Amino acid sequence: MTLVRVVPIAPFSVINIVGGASHIGWRDFLLGTMAGLTPGILMTSAFIDRAVAAIRHPGPATFALLTGVVAPIVGVTWLVRRKLDEAPTAAAPKHVA
Repeated sequence: MTLVRVVPIAPFSVINIVGGASHIGWRDFLLGTMAGLTPGILMTSAFIDRAVAAIRHPGPATFALLTGVVAPIVGVTWLVRRKLDEAPTAAAPKHVA
């Protein structure tokens, strides 16, 4: 459940329906959802807070803190994207001409 919540595979309603139809217990569903959504919520909150601070009080310190929040977001996004691009895909059947 945590992995499904971290990686946006499907809309929340679809994930909830599949989770409810499966044999996942209520406690595991809730804990997995909390663990999966917490990093995104924290990073979004930190980004918004630092962006508002940089707009209201522009200066080197506020822009440095904004950069300090944006850099890990961009880095993790780049790493995940790279891993997904490297993931093996099902080989297409070769056509013999």
